[in-house]
Amino acid sequence: MVVSKRSIALVGIVVVSLLVYSCWMTSERFWQQMQLLAAYDSYSIFEHARIRAVSADVDETADQLAYIVGYYPSGTRLAKDSPLDKLVECCRNSAIRELIALLKEQTDKDLGNDPVAWILVHASDDSKRPYLIRNP
Repeated sequence: MVVSKRSIALVGIVVVSLLVYSCWMTSERFWQQMQLLAAYDSYSIFEHARIRAVSADVDETADQLAYIVGYYPSGTRLAKDSPLDKLVECCRNSAIRELIALLKEQTDKDLGNDPVAWILVHASDDSKRPYLIRNP
């Protein structure tokens, strides 16, 4: 059986195309896994901070609030407004609301729902520093 050069070239093109497609799919899958890991890491950090705050004093609760607010803001680790970024921000906002409610309960004060107000009043100096720079 005689195989023409044209058939060999066609098979070669198909093989190379499949190889390129396979590499592309592998890199896409790897990128998706990295994004999922980043989102899960953020969720875990928020959950850990929330758990620590429940059994902490006011200052530690405010420090945990500052940590949650400042931890990889939207668009720094995941593509801004991507579905995973929106999910992480939903988790962050939920944790922020819970810690502010806890601070209101712990202090019998109402500084509103802006986490920065709570951080500036109750957090340690190290936790306040980034917010003092932004809010002189």
